[in-house]
Amino acid sequence: MSKMESVKRMLSKAFLQKLKVDYVLMDSWFTCFDLLRTVQSLWQGKTHVIGRCKMDQTLYEVDGKKRNAQKLRLLYARRCHYCRKTKSSFFALNVKLNGIPVKLFLIRHRKHEQWTLLLATDSKLKYLEVFELYQIRWNIEVVWKECKQYLELGKYQGRDLDGQIADCALVFITHTILVLEKRFSCYQTIGGVFREIEKQVRVLTL
Repeated sequence: MSKMESVKRMLSKAFLQKLKVDYVLMDSWFTCFDLLRTVQSLWQGKTHVIGRCKMDQTLYEVDGKKRNAQKLRLLYARRCHYCRKTKSSFFALNVKLNGIPVKLFLIRHRKHEQWTLLLATDSKLKYLEVFELYQIRWNIEVVWKECKQYLELGKYQGRDLDGQIADCALVFITHTILVLEKRFSCYQTIGGVFREIEKQVRVLTL
């Protein structure tokens, strides 16, 4: 089974379980017309996609003409704005990808010559909103890397499905406890809420 088919199955399962999803975040390996159409057909336009795109030969329709990302950059770079918070220049375009309305953000970070392309199916979103939402995906990447590198996620060699599920569950529970411990011991907690949670966690872990 290909990666695309696996992603489609995961999205279908999430829909059948009636998960409330605001945004589906994708990296450049998965952001394509096929998956955009899948998300829209499942949630009937109520769930949006935010993804990074490759600066390749994919054509986007603007003002009745189809152009790739590089040509759009050359044509519309004069519209650039500067964002102090992200220290980057950017401009936004409302385009169509095979008939699907999307909003493109072409971004160039300070001191970098290469441009980054972000896509959002929610045309109401502004640049900073899209940027901050997409950053959540990076947090997920960090969790997976830490679990694999330090907690041996995926090293379980049993063939029993229940054992595989239990192994993953124990790894993520362990990671959650370690993150909470780091939060309470290395950072200043905020108010009584964190103090109460800290007490509860201590009792549970003991």
